[in-house]
Amino acid sequence: MKRNDSHALQMLSIWSLKFPFQLITKVGDMFDNPNQVTTEWYKESGGRYFVLIRMNCAGSYSNEEVIKYLLRNIDFKTKAYEQWNAGNIYTFKLYPDEYGYLKLSKYCIQHGQDREFVYNKKHLYDWLNISNGVKYIRRKLQ
Repeated sequence: MKRNDSHALQMLSIWSLKFPFQLITKVGDMFDNPNQVTTEWYKESGGRYFVLIRMNCAGSYSNEEVIKYLLRNIDFKTKAYEQWNAGNIYTFKLYPDEYGYLKLSKYCIQHGQDREFVYNKKHLYDWLNISNGVKYIRRKLQ
């Protein structure tokens, strides 16, 4: 059983939704087994991408504690919570465009930059690799 300190758990309940994908990474790090937090990308018929995050508590008290604090984050819960299934499997859904991410091609067009420029300055951006050839980016936030 992984032990999470109370400060780390408390941070989940106040985590800013400016950084939702980093929150999911943090939750995976806090679970007993990081493989109990899975992500899978999908594309809606209109071309909009989203990710489903499944968190399987697997009967672990410490995993349940992580979920308990995550669900105290009202912003995250109201925006991303999808469902709960028997066996304490929680599902969340995130749309990158709701957090300022744009498809790389669209970002380049909107900002009048070519891909080479963006790749050369990649340290200035947050990147989401959705699949081969599909990347979303946004300028790094403070």
